[in-house]
Amino acid sequence: MFGKARGPKVPWGERYRTSKAIARQSFQLLRQHRDLRAFAYLGIVGSMVYMVIVVGGGMLLAFTTGQVEAFADSPSRSVVTGLVALVLMYPAMVFASVCNGAMTYGLYQRMAGVACTPRQAWRASRTRVGTIARFNLVAMLVAGIFQVVGLLLEKLRLVPYLSRIVQTVGMLGWATAAYFVFPVIVVERERKALDAIRTSTAIARQQWGKSVAGIVTLSLALLVPVVLLMLGFFGVITALMALDLPLMTVTVLLGVALALMLVAFLIVAAIQSSAQVCYQVALYRFARTGRISAPFSAATLSDPWKPYQAQ
Repeated sequence: MFGKARGPKVPWGERYRTSKAIARQSFQLLRQHRDLRAFAYLGIVGSMVYMVIVVGGGMLLAFTTGQVEAFADSPSRSVVTGLVALVLMYPAMVFASVCNGAMTYGLYQRMAGVACTPRQAWRASRTRVGTIARFNLVAMLVAGIFQVVGLLLEKLRLVPYLSRIVQTVGMLGWATAAYFVFPVIVVERERKALDAIRTSTAIARQQWGKSVAGIVTLSLALLVPVVLLMLGFFGVITALMALDLPLMTVTVLLGVALALMLVAFLIVAAIQSSAQVCYQVALYRFARTGRISAPFSAATLSDPWKPYQAQ
């Protein structure tokens, strides 16, 4: 879909070293601008609070009306529920995106040598809330379309797991095409959401390998702590079940363990989101100006699929 003709095949060992360098440099930049990381926490916590209210209310309604089994046994109802959830989540998506835009703007200005406080970054992103809201509407429609396509493929049962594959590949393609939307909106001050998507797609055609490298690398980099958190939680459950404790004590301890795990998940998600923005902004600035932003190197921005050499 994107890019040029294939070049020489890069050994997986070299790709691993390059990916490791992308992650290391992204986290290094993140440490240099810790004050902007607050936007990631704000966006995730705000969205989670909204989700708890909406999802909790929906589950309570389903239980009180006895509709839980009906939804579980009907794929079409599950999809309708998913689409309704997308609509209800729209305000949270917009809020998190404004926070993302604030961090994007602040990082870009600082990379360009311009002083930018978190307050100035927030103000710059907030003025683009209309465009950000319209982009999120498009993103919501895309997610809904893939959900419906997945349902149709599931019903046809042509190939096992075909629906999951189509949804995963489709959403990865969308994420790659929209990778530079927020820099285009907050830095270039683009007012039209569709024009921002077109501009992002045009940049992605030139930078598609690097965009995918950033998305995949930084997602996998934090997969290990997520797995460890899950294993730790199940370990706590196993230990509590093995102990001869009163039911009330076990319930309280499980609640505490679950709360701690959720907090840890929020921290990991915020770090992953912030690191993704760091690489995204550096790659966008390189694509637009040809300038390499420290601590990134030519190897991780100009062509991160080529063998990495420390500079």
